[in-house]
Amino acid sequence: MPKMMTVSQSREMASRIVRLLPDDLESDHAQALNDAPSEVIHDFLAGLKSLPVLFPLPEQGVEFELTLDGDATDPLQMVKDDGYDPTDWKFNGPKVVGKQTQKFKLASFHCTPGKYYQFKLYDMEDQIGPLAEGEWREAFRRRFQPSLGVLVGFGGFEWRRSSERIRLFPCLHGGRKGWEPYFGWEGMIEKWPGLWLVPSK
Repeated sequence: MPKMMTVSQSREMASRIVRLLPDDLESDHAQALNDAPSEVIHDFLAGLKSLPVLFPLPEQGVEFELTLDGDATDPLQMVKDDGYDPTDWKFNGPKVVGKQTQKFKLASFHCTPGKYYQFKLYDMEDQIGPLAEGEWREAFRRRFQPSLGVLVGFGGFEWRRSSERIRLFPCLHGGRKGWEPYFGWEGMIEKWPGLWLVPSK
């Protein structure tokens, strides 16, 4: 169950709202707001919960929730949005279906150098558990602030480029202007310096 706002946070937020009131708010308008029924002000403030704010990036191992509308998330559109030509790409699934809310955490994987790839993915799942489907990247990037230089990988390599016969996974890199999305390929995991999104047990 989510933690409720503390008294200290309530006072800090009220103070900030007052400081950020428009300088050109007319006196009559201000008075009308003061005289408005409590229900009107309450409904207005309740809208704060739907503002698109980004939360600080969770520490490794800390559980958090994400919500994703799988039907509205097209895996090949993700490829196109990242700047690739999706003509040669294929999504092998499994696909996230419907609107889902799940608990996740960030985990790191340490690969045994020199192993063949077909063993690396198994090693990863032995260490940190199964990976979240790659489409969850879109929910993650909409919820959390980027941290400069941080890399996060998503998915169990459900994407493939048929011409090169390589499997790929969605990634996020924390840049100076926000998250930088791209796709990495399976050979990167041996020296992957970042984190992975995994379902919380």
